[in-house]
Amino acid sequence: MKFLSVLTSVLFICTAQAAYKGSVSFSSQEVANHAAKTSKLLSVSKNCLEEYKQRHISFYRSNCIRLSDGNKRCLSKFYGDRRFTKKRVEFRSDGQRLSSLSAELRKQGFNPALINQMESTSCVGMAISCLRKGFRATNQMDQWNKIARFYRANAVGGTSIQYALAKLGWRTFYWNPESTSTINSETKKWDAQEKNWKSKGWHNYRYVRVMNHNRYWFNYIDDKYTMTGFGEGTPQVLHSVP
Repeated sequence: MKFLSVLTSVLFICTAQAAYKGSVSFSSQEVANHAAKTSKLLSVSKNCLEEYKQRHISFYRSNCIRLSDGNKRCLSKFYGDRRFTKKRVEFRSDGQRLSSLSAELRKQGFNPALINQMESTSCVGMAISCLRKGFRATNQMDQWNKIARFYRANAVGGTSIQYALAKLGWRTFYWNPESTSTINSETKKWDAQEKNWKSKGWHNYRYVRVMNHNRYWFNYIDDKYTMTGFGEGTPQVLHSVP
């Protein structure tokens, strides 16, 4: 399960909540059944992520323009659903108005008609899509539906998904590439940059909570060192998983 535990830790950059709403639990038989099907679930979810990557690369390479300075600018198939919208008017959960995707394409020199081929995504949305496929392929949709009800009750926040998966036996890793010698100053700098944001990260507080109490929001952190302070490289543990 190591790969998928890493998957949730990396992809889920989550929204703030006052407390989890409702509860989620699994029987000992469900937990044992889930563990027995980990290999196939992992394979299906991994292939789903690879498909996202290949679709991006294919579209990106096929939709480029030449700039006046001779450089190329290429377009991703996917756009962030917390920044852009295809609709005339739409707002984020924190009240901020989303920018028009067609207007942005014109600004960048692309044909706005390309929005018909583009898809919205997010860290949480991509993870949900690929995890759902893994659960479906291993005949665990009853378990997945429990997880889905829980995260929907909690604003589709990534930490609520992690919490539910932990009930199924997953382990949670704290991910922070910043070097341990600068992490306090860096997290304080990030907080200062987000001073006027409606959705703040509270980075330094989260870091201190993890290090001193093994907690990120309401979730227990199983490993707070393996994926911390690795800089611009790759955490060593990732070399030992598919």
